[in-house]
Amino acid sequence: DDGDTLSSSNEPSNDQGNFTSMAPYSNLRIHAGDGFKLLPKLPSNSISAILVTFPDPFPKEDGKQWRLIQVQTVLEFHRILRKQTFTAGTECGGIVKSSGVDDTGAGIFFLATDHDGYDQWTREVMDQVNHKQHNNHQSPKFRLLDPCPSRLEWLPAISTYEKRGWDEGRSTNLSCWMAMEIVPL
Repeated sequence: DDGDTLSSSNEPSNDQGNFTSMAPYSNLRIHAGDGFKLLPKLPSNSISAILVTFPDPFPKEDGKQWRLIQVQTVLEFHRILRKQTFTAGTECGGIVKSSGVDDTGAGIFFLATDHDGYDQWTREVMDQVNHKQHNNHQSPKFRLLDPCPSRLEWLPAISTYEKRGWDEGRSTNLSCWMAMEIVPL
């Protein structure tokens, strides 16, 4: 087994050695493996949130191609995240929000990192995805949420990686982008 399957069972699991647990939620799945390999298996418009927390920054120049956040990864995020729909128009910079759309139903990509270079890299990749060079439809695919929703809503815990960063003098950068789709009038 290559670890590329999803389990929705609430039965006890002993797949990871001595680890046994009961899933407390019916809508939560944990994938112990390479998440990028899982993305193409997920249905389009099916995910409400993607959390990337303290990914390996591969800080050396020759390691950037190994970073999780790449144009192709973000395009897959867009495919699987639920979209907030906007109608193309002349108001508000050419975009008019469609009536009857519930903002809370839109999918959000959340990023937490203590590596300033990785935060900047992600912003540049998101900018590339939102512009012509990687966007056949030539309309933005994500909207930066500024400010980001409260951390307590999506990242209430402090990880070992985050604590280590604080101990080494780094601060946590939190960024959030909402998936969107612009449709013609």
